[in-house]
Amino acid sequence: MVSEDVNLEWSSTLVNKTPFDNPSSIDYSSLTHSLYVVEQGGSMIRYINISDTSSKPLFDNERFKKKYFRDVNSQTKISTKGGDITWCVANINRCFRLNKFEPDVLAGNGKSGYSISTPTHSRFCHPDGISKLGQLVLIADSGNHCVRGVSKDSVVQVFGGLSSPRKLISSYDRIFFISGKKVYTVSTAGKSASIYEIYQSANEVISICTLDKKNIYILEIVDEQRKAEGQN
Repeated sequence: MVSEDVNLEWSSTLVNKTPFDNPSSIDYSSLTHSLYVVEQGGSMIRYINISDTSSKPLFDNERFKKKYFRDVNSQTKISTKGGDITWCVANINRCFRLNKFEPDVLAGNGKSGYSISTPTHSRFCHPDGISKLGQLVLIADSGNHCVRGVSKDSVVQVFGGLSSPRKLISSYDRIFFISGKKVYTVSTAGKSASIYEIYQSANEVISICTLDKKNIYILEIVDEQRKAEGQN
């Protein structure tokens, strides 16, 4: 998932010199000119500097890794929106933020459920997407069928009644997310926010990204049987 304006050229040198052990999520920050990759096998988040192709762990904190990162897997989603590096881990119902090269628990007490409370005492159910819009960190709380917003002091519900929202991204004054086989957008401009369905697919929608104000890119898997029927 790429969440900021960026022009990248293919680099076989970068790819060949940066082996990963079962990577599951990726994002790019134009502020640091680095790629950030969740690596399941190494139980870490790594960053790659585009200019010199160096690859390093995002942080080296063994205590934190033993406590939380043993659970890093394909259910970990990362975002570098707005200069903040945040990530959520669905199977332990927690969201994290990098704070001066040290990871902090951003929200979630680790127990599955739903609660409106202070960030670290709140409960989530399978958070499956995270991004930042202004000063608010947005989390796709998939199991609770809503999008939650995390401020300094509280966690609130922003939009509810959704069908397992996931892969949440933000761009300018809008947020986008997948819900079932549909893609929705929410405009936050003005005094009130409105939600709109912008795309519906017959196939499974896997991921979305945006590189500018005009386009959103949608990745979906075409059902093989439906594909075969269409060719006949």
